[in-house]
Amino acid sequence: MVADAAPLTLRIAWEHGGESRVDLSGFVQTFRIYAPLRQSPELFGRVQPGAFGADVVWSEGIDMSADTLWRLAHGGADLKAEIDKGLAELAAGRITTFDKDAIIARGKELSAARKPVV
Repeated sequence: MVADAAPLTLRIAWEHGGESRVDLSGFVQTFRIYAPLRQSPELFGRVQPGAFGADVVWSEGIDMSADTLWRLAHGGADLKAEIDKGLAELAAGRITTFDKDAIIARGKELSAARKPVV
């Protein structure tokens, strides 16, 4: 796994075979934890596999799970659309309660038993 020439994109060789180019720009631009990656292409380029292939890591305590990378590489558009919809609902003030169980159930439905190892 290495940073791709395209900004905020990784090239990943999966343990089971196959390779993917994974555009992380949506996550990196959306979530605060990834702000250092937005601000420093050099930091993004220093990505490393995490312990046992369960994630990828950068310095600054930043990581991303292999499951998330797999979903982004294989059908991530559905997950991104759900995240974008939820963020829009939140911004518009239409979300008044936070139902973590419903969010977890929807995430499981979208990921549908994909279990990669980076």
